[in-house]
Amino acid sequence: MNIKDFIVKTTQKLHRKHGEIIYGIASALLLWLVMYPEFSITADCCRVVDENGQVIECEMTDRELAIAVLEAEEDEIVIKSKLWELITEWSEVNDNGRSEN
Repeated sequence: MNIKDFIVKTTQKLHRKHGEIIYGIASALLLWLVMYPEFSITADCCRVVDENGQVIECEMTDRELAIAVLEAEEDEIVIKSKLWELITEWSEVNDNGRSEN
């Protein structure tokens, strides 16, 4: 086995291992969300917005809000996360870097 094959195989193993770790973390977070929605979705972390983009003052408890989010249709929810934006930006930079090499 030459050095190039070794580097490729090692890189593939690392990517697979990172995928397993991310999958495990995402599974644990999803389980937490399902088991304890009132602790996962609170009024502090989300806003109710109408069709025009205007924020609506929400008078629901955290539990009512969590249930409303879980029962909403797919097109009724928009999720924004600074962490997710950073991850996708980092992923795009890495993908671009790999395609140039």
